[in-house]
Amino acid sequence: MAWPLVARAQQVERMRRIGILLPASAEDSQFQTWVGAFLQALALSGWTIGRNVQIDTRWAGAHANTIQRHAAELVALALKLSSLMTTRQ
Repeated sequence: MAWPLVARAQQVERMRRIGILLPASAEDSQFQTWVGAFLQALALSGWTIGRNVQIDTRWAGAHANTIQRHAAELVALALKLSSLMTTRQ
């Protein structure tokens, strides 16, 4: 049996990048819950981290200079979507 000379190329799904900037520490349970719910909603919508989506999360705390630095980092990544979570005070 002869094999065809042209092999089918495996289609690679395009990777999307989402940036999340949070004004809390990574240990903050409220924000951990929010991030978990967000990731679960993505998965239910067909998004798989590492396959078709990459999440860039920045935990900035409440310090304006840290928030600005992390915001600049996320902007430099040319994200498809960015999200900023805030709290009411």
